[in-house]
Amino acid sequence: MGAAKAATAVAGLSQAAKLQLVTGKYTGEGSTRCASAVASYLVGTRSMCMNDGSTGVLGARSTSVFPAGNTIAMTWDRSLMYKRAHAFGKELHGMGVDMVLGPNFVLVRTPTGGRQWEGFGADPWLSGVAAELTTLGIQDNGVIAGPKHWVANEQEHFRNSHSSNMNARVLHEVYGWPFMKSVQAGAGSIMCAFNQYNGQFSCANNYLLNTVLRGEYGFKGFVLSDWGAGNSRPDNANNGMDISTPGSVNWDLNGITDYVNRGLVSGARLTEMCQNILTPYYAMGMDVDPTWPGQVFPGPSTVNITHDHYALIREIAAKGTVLLKNTNDLLPLRTSNIKIAVIGSDAGPHAELNWSPFQGSNVGTMAIGWGSGGSFFPYLIDPLQAIREVVGTENVVPVLDGDWNLPAAEAAAASADVAIVFINVMSGEECCFPCRLDVPGCTYPIDGNPKQFGDRMNMSAQHNGDNLINAVASRNPNTIVVMHLTGQILMPWSNNDNVKAILHAAIPGQESGHSLTDILFGYVNPSGRLVYTIAQQQSDYPAQVLTQWAPRPGAPQVDYSEGLNVDYRWFDSNNIQPLYEFGFGLSYTTFVYSNIRVSGYADPTPDGKDSSVVIYTITASILNNGTRDGEEVAQLYIGFPPALGEPPRVLRGFDKQMIGAGRTYVATFNLTSIDLSVYDIATSKWVLNAGQYVAYIGPSSRKLPLSTTFWIGPIPTSTTTAFSATTAVFSATTAGNLAETTSQLAAHVTTTANLYATSSTLARSTSTTYHAAVTGGFITATTGEPRPDPDLYSKVGLTWPDGDVSNLWALAGNNWNRVAWLYTYSPWNVPAAVLADLDFVPMLVDCSSIIDFENARLAGSFVNSTSLLVFQEPDVG
Repeated sequence: MGAAKAATAVAGLSQAAKLQLVTGKYTGEGSTRCASAVASYLVGTRSMCMNDGSTGVLGARSTSVFPAGNTIAMTWDRSLMYKRAHAFGKELHGMGVDMVLGPNFVLVRTPTGGRQWEGFGADPWLSGVAAELTTLGIQDNGVIAGPKHWVANEQEHFRNSHSSNMNARVLHEVYGWPFMKSVQAGAGSIMCAFNQYNGQFSCANNYLLNTVLRGEYGFKGFVLSDWGAGNSRPDNANNGMDISTPGSVNWDLNGITDYVNRGLVSGARLTEMCQNILTPYYAMGMDVDPTWPGQVFPGPSTVNITHDHYALIREIAAKGTVLLKNTNDLLPLRTSNIKIAVIGSDAGPHAELNWSPFQGSNVGTMAIGWGSGGSFFPYLIDPLQAIREVVGTENVVPVLDGDWNLPAAEAAAASADVAIVFINVMSGEECCFPCRLDVPGCTYPIDGNPKQFGDRMNMSAQHNGDNLINAVASRNPNTIVVMHLTGQILMPWSNNDNVKAILHAAIPGQESGHSLTDILFGYVNPSGRLVYTIAQQQSDYPAQVLTQWAPRPGAPQVDYSEGLNVDYRWFDSNNIQPLYEFGFGLSYTTFVYSNIRVSGYADPTPDGKDSSVVIYTITASILNNGTRDGEEVAQLYIGFPPALGEPPRVLRGFDKQMIGAGRTYVATFNLTSIDLSVYDIATSKWVLNAGQYVAYIGPSSRKLPLSTTFWIGPIPTSTTTAFSATTAVFSATTAGNLAETTSQLAAHVTTTANLYATSSTLARSTSTTYHAAVTGGFITATTGEPRPDPDLYSKVGLTWPDGDVSNLWALAGNNWNRVAWLYTYSPWNVPAAVLADLDFVPMLVDCSSIIDFENARLAGSFVNSTSLLVFQEPDVG
């Protein structure tokens, strides 16, 4: 409907009106209702207001400051991802904002990138989930989401000029993935980046804007430049950009008018640009929206637009806090009969809060990074205030000036039962350096970060944090470290025996202190998980920010030579041991994983881009064997066939669930075609390849206790074994009747199946091939002659259990060759009518346990309550 109304509206516009529509007007970043506005010049309509902000409405003084993108990602909670975006969108709408210049889909290519706190972490699949839910949450309020920066704007140094160089596979599988998921969710706008892509500016790059974004992704909205990024002028319009951020000097009304009048930009293209701009405008109902309040800020709001969002902010920040260390269960702390030293400037009030809407100072507790992703705080609960609320002011010994006053910090630590040290690292956007509004031309560096760079110059804690921790730990054996971080940090003190607990509190927003005490005192069981790797040394990372280029000529060249191996993928590919791996996080309880199962079937296809149909489902059981209820984040990683050149493992699913003490939850992961496809440069398509894949499940990228294999396409003939009429191969045991331990059982089996039984009751012909498909993947026989094992065979019963095969039969497309690869949760009975039409004899082995022999020693457990389907067919050689 939006496109049709846009076409009708544009058809009635004069050329002059069209030209004004694609240029708009600038109204002042962070100082009025909009950062900029696109004037529609249509009867009965209003202009479309654009505004910055990823944690709040930039410039508004009566809106919330939400936890940052990296914090919501660390919750690994789909529901909270949507709720955060929806609440933010509600406040945007309440302030009269029609389009937000965000979210930011920056990944974590380098450990010191200035704006990574705005994004959703280092993994493209996880970022894609957050991108989709954030887009939906914002736009469900009638506000257009404008994801940025398309594409590979991964550093602030040279952001206006550098070229991000990578091949099409890396673009599609890594940096483009979150944008693709956002477009699939209906994003109304995309902001193109300052930087170049493979030598051509992103906002004038036909391949990026037309071939990929509009062609492959199916994008229907408008492409907007970052401020001043429309610097190729006619090429911008001709190659797919629809509007420069209003007010940009490189794209003004006189210039565009001249291009059109001289034929450098066609009239047809101008019409198309206008239609692209107005399509989401009408799709969101902005022409008839009766609820728009016409609010003007930065003055106080005349309506309540924050509602009860403070509670959501507190919940997100608590559940986004990652417990990295907890020796001897020091946490949670008791709330009485305890004396706590609170040490470090990051624990206390922010002395320069709201000096600037860009929040560019690091004086006091750090609850947000700096730049256009910032916002004015309505209030900020600092950790010291919140801790005093819990245990009483008389039980807290604060030393807020202890960053450099180490003797005072040591004295306070020695006097307390527990010492909590607060440290931080801050970074942000190049344009919006740390500066107070009342200090013209200030330079205000943070620990050596000069004002013109948003990237950090190193990975050390700021404000003398490392020395502060060591000093405090030398005097108190119960030292706790709390870190507020815009990105990764080096932690040379992490193995100090006196540092008993470490909390990664990320970027928490306005409820910072309250969310922290929820974790410290056990009101909330920590469930946050890292969304990037924390390395032992900076050189372990695959890439660093390019900070020097001169005297070399031309634009700085940033080569993405690590390819697909971003973050944990690099560490896995190169066998580098991290300090804390991607996905890691502790809880106040413990969990045990078991019973991995795979169901589904797919044929290979040269066009595997479909993300709407589930082709495989993988499940695993998770037992909370502790004494507290807690949320666990089960993570699914997939290992592709080695010949495809993928990293060793890539994230392809997560399932977060509250599990009661002593209770078990079955985590479920659904895989679509594109999840298992790779991008083929030669054909420019996602290809679902045949072969053997590995599914890994566990609580982090390096702790994966469960694994199993499955196939796309039929198992190749070379991996099956032909048997005579007197033998058959089964990959099954009856664990319920088996007294042997796993190690004893290993004496009977090899790394694949070697449980054999005579098949006289099964055989219908002397030339047969038997295929076995079980949960946890396809298990085939060892090569060579069958070796019957009477001892184990005696424990296997052949039965015709009750059940119905009709659904399985339909799912398999009336093809028993496919039925053989499908898993069923309960046995079934093959109807006589079906048997009469078959040349094969399908049989069932009812087993109480199927073992993934290849991984039994790692898993250390059986898969219970399943069935194995075995069938005969004419020998295929």
